[in-house]
Amino acid sequence: MLKKRFDLVVLLLLLVLMLPAKARAREADNPIRVGLIIGQQQVKIRAPEGLLVEDLSTGECVGGGRVLDTLLLSSRGLQIQLGEMGVFSGPLRLTAKGGEVINVNNNPYWGEIEVFLRDGRLTVVNILPVEEYLCGVVAREMPDSFPLEALKAQAVAARTYTYANWHKHLGEGFNLCATVDCQVYGGAAVTAKVIQAVASTRGEVLRYNGHLINAYYHASSGGYTENSENVWSESVPYLRGVPDYDHDSPYADWSVSYSPVELDAILQQGGLTVGRIEKIEPLSRGVSGRVCQVRVSGSRGSQILTGNELRNILGYNELPSTLFEVEMQKSGENMIFHPLWPGQVVAVLGGEGQKHRVSLDTAVLLGGDVSLAVGFGFSEREQVVFSGSGWGHGLGLSQWGAKAMAEMAPDNDDEFYRSILQHYYQGAVVEPL
Repeated sequence: MLKKRFDLVVLLLLLVLMLPAKARAREADNPIRVGLIIGQQQVKIRAPEGLLVEDLSTGECVGGGRVLDTLLLSSRGLQIQLGEMGVFSGPLRLTAKGGEVINVNNNPYWGEIEVFLRDGRLTVVNILPVEEYLCGVVAREMPDSFPLEALKAQAVAARTYTYANWHKHLGEGFNLCATVDCQVYGGAAVTAKVIQAVASTRGEVLRYNGHLINAYYHASSGGYTENSENVWSESVPYLRGVPDYDHDSPYADWSVSYSPVELDAILQQGGLTVGRIEKIEPLSRGVSGRVCQVRVSGSRGSQILTGNELRNILGYNELPSTLFEVEMQKSGENMIFHPLWPGQVVAVLGGEGQKHRVSLDTAVLLGGDVSLAVGFGFSEREQVVFSGSGWGHGLGLSQWGAKAMAEMAPDNDDEFYRSILQHYYQGAVVEPL
């Protein structure tokens, strides 16, 4: 483990030294506080070469600087139980001896770990330089099998999001959390390619009219990204819908089905009480085809929701995006429809049986929202079927689209990530922090 840590640090330093002198002259990274664990009763922390523990309430080293390789910390009312070493009011600061990584519940992290109590439960925070934090974000937000230019675009977007949302969780004792509520952060489990992507864009952020942007990103748009006002009500000039290139995304087509009884129960738990579901009807759509408003009707009335509100009730993983159609299928034979969206690529069968791939950007869809009947299917039970495309809110950078753009980049163009970012964040520019 020590050798692995040493090799990664050496590689990072070499990459930084390859940067222009102006970039190297910047001050050391600001430390960021990342909330790893919130509201837990117990946590296990260890370091291969041992841990040093400081009680920040007194400034003293616990146990006179005694080194331990593993500690079990538990909440005990208003104090923290530190293994067999006693109870402390905290906060406690844990540092790995020899600059090693620290394992928190078997996940490796660089930097230091701070543990404190909030509402009688443990909060665990990782404190480390921003650029090291970004390595742990890029490694979890985008596969390192993606082209380097896509990873660099992801690094700049993640860095911009970090600084634009610096105070998001300040009231809880940290800057950002480690989940999808902020950015997914996995610690020191990173590869050399990810480190290269972060180091080669060191300190670069996106600005619009001189201000940091909210650089939202998502996995896959389904062919066209969305305008911000159709997702979160506010119109933002750099978050405009644009054609996407995510045709090879694993989220290009998906479907989710529920029995009416299942759907009734889920909706009722989400505060929607309309009785037995009879109809779910999209009322309006954004530029990408995403559902902006939807009416849910049942035996006891109807209610209008935004597409995001419905997705929140059903679950973000269960309903991957708001780019969907809804079918109320009875038991027996049903006509099956497939939704068509602007920017979608479809296969068209020619007169001699040959297949042609046609983008709907160049085709005309008459009558607004269009669904294509693809045949008959048999359903053994009555069910409500959501079928759609994409994964995520559809704003800003599409990660699978960035991958496709990077694959189209000219050879030896190590600045192409800027073109990717300027495509997805209209009018924004890449600048030094």
